[in-house]
Amino acid sequence: MLAIKSQYRVGLEYGLDKLFTKPAQIFNFVNKVYRDVKEDAKEYGVSQDIVELVEKAMEDRRRKRHDLVTLPEDPGKLNIKSLVVGVRAKSWLLLDKKLDWLIRNKKAFRDISAVALAKMASITFDKAQILSGEATEHIALKAQVNERASSGEYLTQLLGIRERTAETDES
Repeated sequence: MLAIKSQYRVGLEYGLDKLFTKPAQIFNFVNKVYRDVKEDAKEYGVSQDIVELVEKAMEDRRRKRHDLVTLPEDPGKLNIKSLVVGVRAKSWLLLDKKLDWLIRNKKAFRDISAVALAKMASITFDKAQILSGEATEHIALKAQVNERASSGEYLTQLLGIRERTAETDES
């Protein structure tokens, strides 16, 4: 099975998720069995061809995971804007997938704190408001500027505003 599936998937096939609570425990158990069989294949009735087939498949899977990350020769030529926009899209996609997973997994849902959910809800609410053009708070500034006014007139107006603000703060 390890020739076509990961250690974790093999562990699930054999129902190890009923014995272990964490994916890493399943992975480690299957990996231990793999190493034991590899060290003494004849004792387990496994041919050397099968051992080599499994080793090659596992190495290919490892290589594919590492090949996913390729850095450009000159990082200075990266288009930062497209990277940031891409990360934004991926992060929202991953968050959506994670929330779907939490909905389907009662134990995981029970383990997440109400505070974490509230933070996520508040952030996503604000972002949704912004995206739909409905800011969370509308503030309008209406000003009329007299282009012929002198700097002294503007200074007088500013001092008047300052006095009114100070009076309001005191009451």
